[in-house]
Amino acid sequence: MAAPIQAKIKATFTFDEATIRRLGDAATRLSRPKSEIVRDAINEYHSCLDRELREIRAARRGGGRRTPNDQ
Repeated sequence: MAAPIQAKIKATFTFDEATIRRLGDAATRLSRPKSEIVRDAINEYHSCLDRELREIRAARRGGGRRTPNDQ
């Protein structure tokens, strides 16, 4: 079964010059559109955020800090 077609919404973002250079470099090296690079980067960041939040919640449920606070 084919994946559902998602509507695309045009958006405008402002990036610094170094980020634009890295984006262009990634698009060239991977032979992919810049929009696809940005979309993949956002999806990856979101996945990392989900993992990090799950780990924090698990630590809180498990009693929090396991080592003494060095103050």
